[in-house]
Amino acid sequence: MSASCRFYGSLFRMFIWGGLLGVIICSSIRVAEASPRDQHHQGLPPGWADRLFERKTYDFGRVPAKAHAEFDFPITNIYPFEIEISRVRYTCECTEPILHKTVLGPGEQTNLTARLRTERFQGRKGATLTVTFIRPEFAEVQLHVTAYIDPAVSLEPAELDFGTLQPGQKASQEAHITCTNRPDWRIETLRSPNQRIAANLAQIERSPQQVRYRLQVHLEATGPLGPFKEVLVLQTNDPQNAEIPVLVTGRVATEVEVYPPVLWLGVLQPGQKTSKILVLRAQRPFTLRSGAADLPDLSVETPKNTQAQTLWRVTVRYQAPSRPGKHKGIL
Repeated sequence: MSASCRFYGSLFRMFIWGGLLGVIICSSIRVAEASPRDQHHQGLPPGWADRLFERKTYDFGRVPAKAHAEFDFPITNIYPFEIEISRVRYTCECTEPILHKTVLGPGEQTNLTARLRTERFQGRKGATLTVTFIRPEFAEVQLHVTAYIDPAVSLEPAELDFGTLQPGQKASQEAHITCTNRPDWRIETLRSPNQRIAANLAQIERSPQQVRYRLQVHLEATGPLGPFKEVLVLQTNDPQNAEIPVLVTGRVATEVEVYPPVLWLGVLQPGQKTSKILVLRAQRPFTLRSGAADLPDLSVETPKNTQAQTLWRVTVRYQAPSRPGKHKGIL
């Protein structure tokens, strides 16, 4: 009997077989024929850094004051070597850039999150985010975000954060939407991003000064494990502010988590040895009995401690073969 605990793209899986834990990790290992420095600079196409981004612009539209609004720009390393980001500059404090990872191995992906500072700014805003790469060579990519932060409409709390939920757990949260000085303003419909999120609206106040709605959101922790970020959309009768986004965030707990999810061993010379550490973490104590690898030069060393615990550190060792190219191994 097996149950999938977590899936990281096509590169990482974890399974539970009865009481045994099995971890499958695909590691991209490139054995260099030339030196790593020379190889990094060979054959880079013009605009190589721009190709790492799926998109480079985003318009938030009209966003309520005090509401959390953010957008993830995916960054995917499509090259057979590591890339490194040194910093992200921004032209306006109305937008906060959050880079989740600075070094990406081949095939790895991360996000650059652009978060609006709606609690401090109002009106039409725009920002340019400049991403600076220092490996394999210097390059810069500019991302552009725009928004109109509406001071007449507010959302409290700024987002609905459900925290950490156990698989199958049900939870509810509530928010209030207020519009001032627009007595005919209405929320007409709402759209949920998927079936595990249900929501209902109720008008609780209408006067010449303000209109208030109560939003109740009910969530069942089904589907993919790990962090989630969804957006509820409220449709209004205001043609200038037709849609109000409501950010819904949280995390569905996994039975066992492995860090890092993808193990990149670097660019190696033939015969060169390297080692990395994997961290396994769980909510409940578990026993790690043994480890095995499918490549002759790839091995895993598990601690000799037989006592159940919630945190394990495992050493992965590898010696590059004489055959150059890209190699993958499974633990």
